[in-house]
Amino acid sequence: MKKISCYVHPIRTYLPCTGAGRHINSTVLGLSRIAGVDCELLCSRQWLGDDGRLDRRSPLRDLPLTTFAFPERLAEWAWKATEWPNMDRFVAGSDWIYCPSETLFPSRSVPVATTFFDLHPLDPIYLESCIGRSKWQTRRWSRWVKRSMDRAELILTISEFTKARMVDLLGINPDKVR
Repeated sequence: MKKISCYVHPIRTYLPCTGAGRHINSTVLGLSRIAGVDCELLCSRQWLGDDGRLDRRSPLRDLPLTTFAFPERLAEWAWKATEWPNMDRFVAGSDWIYCPSETLFPSRSVPVATTFFDLHPLDPIYLESCIGRSKWQTRRWSRWVKRSMDRAELILTISEFTKARMVDLLGINPDKVR
């Protein structure tokens, strides 16, 4: 039995949802239906309702769930800035961590797979059109994206074009992108 911990942003899974939300729901539910795979959600405790479960609008509501106490935004800010706190205690026993949307997930003992949908903010043409704060935010985002991709064992993306941009713009090893 393989155990996969899926770090999700539950609000993105609420129906009706965007394309990224549909991807998260479809992929995580698909993993949970594979024989020999034990799929568990991981998210901030802030997303639990009074019944101790995810909102009824989330198709992931009935999956096994592990939570951490700190707020999602604070956690992700800390992960992006310092890669702390290490989350290994929350994924103990997992064979993989899957982040179905762009996230730098700090684990030292469990390999991470993540999905990146697009890299348009890293495209030189987009960068030239940014002014002031937008350009600064884009550069900060690009450093975080590069670190996240470097640390991931597996990167999933939506097209060969986006894969090629990862390789060309960030020097990502093409063998780890699917």
